[in-house]
Amino acid sequence: MTIMRLAATALLLAVSLIGTLRAGGQAGPGIAGDPGAALESLADDLRAEYGLPGIIIAFRQGDHPVHVLVSGVRRVGHDADLKADDRMHLGSVSKSLAATVIGDLVADGLLAWETRLLDVFPELAERTLAAFRGVTVQDLLNHEARFLPFTDDTEIARAPAFTGSPRRMREAFVAWAVTQPSQVVPPDDDPYSNAGYTVLAAVAERVTDQSFERLCQERLFNRLDLRTAGFGWPTSVDEAAPWGHWHRHGTFVPHPPNDDYRLGPMFAAAGDMHMSVPDLLTFGEAHLAALAGSEDTFDPGMVQRLHTTETGYASGWYVRPTGHYHTGSAQTFFATLLVSPARDTVIALATNGSDPEHEFALAGKVLGRVYRAYGVMNRNDEDGVPVDEG
Repeated sequence: MTIMRLAATALLLAVSLIGTLRAGGQAGPGIAGDPGAALESLADDLRAEYGLPGIIIAFRQGDHPVHVLVSGVRRVGHDADLKADDRMHLGSVSKSLAATVIGDLVADGLLAWETRLLDVFPELAERTLAAFRGVTVQDLLNHEARFLPFTDDTEIARAPAFTGSPRRMREAFVAWAVTQPSQVVPPDDDPYSNAGYTVLAAVAERVTDQSFERLCQERLFNRLDLRTAGFGWPTSVDEAAPWGHWHRHGTFVPHPPNDDYRLGPMFAAAGDMHMSVPDLLTFGEAHLAALAGSEDTFDPGMVQRLHTTETGYASGWYVRPTGHYHTGSAQTFFATLLVSPARDTVIALATNGSDPEHEFALAGKVLGRVYRAYGVMNRNDEDGVPVDEG
């Protein structure tokens, strides 16, 4: 089981988007009326091109209406069509949502960006290695705490078998993680850590005395009316929901969601949320509105902080000239959320099959087609992101 390795996502998606945009040339003014109407075949086209079981795409630009495009089936070998409101697994896009919950706690004064891990867990001071003694909430959000990545079987197998409630498991994980060697990041690589977001969930639980799942429900899902949002595979709450699919030998094979492969509560904040693509778009819209100064849902200053970075990775968002985004894959689904303040654009997509070799090119094509249709490409899109940004 290899899960959620997305440190290379920023570069891969940027390169995919650059190629897509250059292939189409500079965008024109679009068609009269609603330019998005010209994209009604986009989901069908991409599903056919990549052989996907199913794909859902939602986008909104400026004052134009929201478009939701759906193509494919819930499970290969079965006749049930994919629906617009079907729950899809988000993988590491969950980090954008988890970061928002943490930021909301900061806005309410329950945490600070500079709060240290040992301020919250003082009982761990004696056992904590020197590398982690100064780790702050901001470090954890930005993947700069240097906890192990926890992105493959080898690292996961090193951890003890934690038991008890999800909250107890995450607290025990923190007590263990602070005793483990820190991540060594090559100079030309980006740090990335699923473990760091597990630690963040435990921090949030300690300062609020509520489970991370409850915090998400109250501070995010209920606030934005994300009625399809939850944790685990989509079938955990709806047995008719889409199955994920492995990519094996050039084809997509259904993954039985009740087998032993699952992420579970240890990775709830890092990558185990699900929701419909329209609900994911709503979440992106809330961030875009706050970045424009709206106080309707979240504190604008807090959201601006989440999207600010000097390294290219902010708090749950890769920040690039093409937009602010995250992608996610637990190897059976693939999802992407992008917000572009410069273009007043939000794009969300999810597939119920994961093909690591082609999924970033797929996301790049969606972004390129939407940007071209609305005539919102600019020079940065054409020039793309320099390779050395990683």
